[in-house]
Amino acid sequence: MAILTIEDFNRQAAGDLLRITRSETFQRIFVRQNSNLTQSEFEQLVEEFTGHLNCSAAQGEAFLVLMLHYLGIKYEPNPATVQSVSSPATAPQGIITKREFSKDEKRAFLEAVKQAKVETVATFVQQGYDLETKHRNKKTALLVAASENKSALVEYLISAGADVNAEDSENETALSYSIINRNEKLIELILPKSNVRSLDIALYACNRNDADPALVRKIVEAGGDPYSQKVWIPSPIMQAVNTGKVGILDTYITILKANGRPAELGNLMEELLKWYPKNAVYHLLIRHGAEKTYQDGTGRNLISLAITYNDIMLEDITSLDTYAEQERLAMITLLVQEGMDINQGDYMGRTPLHYAIGENNPTIASLLLKLGANPNQQDVYQKSPLQYATEKRYKELVTILSRAGGNTAQEFVQDADAGNIAPASVGRKISF
Repeated sequence: MAILTIEDFNRQAAGDLLRITRSETFQRIFVRQNSNLTQSEFEQLVEEFTGHLNCSAAQGEAFLVLMLHYLGIKYEPNPATVQSVSSPATAPQGIITKREFSKDEKRAFLEAVKQAKVETVATFVQQGYDLETKHRNKKTALLVAASENKSALVEYLISAGADVNAEDSENETALSYSIINRNEKLIELILPKSNVRSLDIALYACNRNDADPALVRKIVEAGGDPYSQKVWIPSPIMQAVNTGKVGILDTYITILKANGRPAELGNLMEELLKWYPKNAVYHLLIRHGAEKTYQDGTGRNLISLAITYNDIMLEDITSLDTYAEQERLAMITLLVQEGMDINQGDYMGRTPLHYAIGENNPTIASLLLKLGANPNQQDVYQKSPLQYATEKRYKELVTILSRAGGNTAQEFVQDADAGNIAPASVGRKISF
């Protein structure tokens, strides 16, 4: 076949278009703009378009799809083209030269993908369409098909050479979409072909979709890294802690330990206390060997950390009557019941009660006092929680601490000596 110039191509396309628009077939569909075609109507139009253009059925269908796209007409896909790829739409054989397609052709191709028209897509591929072309949101044809759970089309595109590791603007892959859609057939097809980055992304999809731990195990054993931060932060294992995915978290830790890799249980415990602390996650970490005596780099024990990270998820920083706060109070109670020292100071001698004062949190302070906190224990600056509450003019806390047996409060200090005031802590609201 001779190579056409742009002028020749435009002339030929214009001739075909003119011939179609003058036909009775076109007039019938033109008056049906923004409507729907049945499957039988669509098939009849394909046959008529093929006759008008004197071309193959697949080419006639591609031309019709383009027309319907512009006229806003939707249609039912032919089941014969949505079935398994063992049908006539087989992968292209030999080397196919890629060529540039017009915007209109690209729109027609994308419409065929969305409608799962395997035969039409195959025709485009045979004509040199680049399957790695990025459409809206940087989705390739494979990503569009996978996101919309078009199994047969996904199978065909992979057999035709589509990149299974391509990512869209949301860093999703064909594998992650298959996990989100719970399409086991596609997962089994794509998983062995996935690179490490795709496997890491798949772990996030497992977390979000609360996937079967057996699938999580397969992905990790294939090379997915629960601690990877190459895609997003936090890592998949930290995300599982934050969201309370106990089954998935158990799988992560078990596999890491089996492979001789430390699970960093102390860091996981600290991460637990930053968000919505769930008792079930705590018990899981303890079962796997997390130390109840864990301290962070400043010497804070788990009780102090639970108070320091009392940010209530930034969604409601004023109200203490929230689900997050109730979970935190329950966690503090659990930690004390588990034997953690409620009066243990950090490297500066600050106890959990000191941190509750720094948060200006009467609810937590009252709970700590009820559980046995000492209101008179001093830090390295020789200041007790009551003294800090007095200096900061936290009247409600002064009253609570005094009633709990704190030494008589000093009069409110006008200007505290800056050198005698403990430095601000890590917590967002902490202030000493």
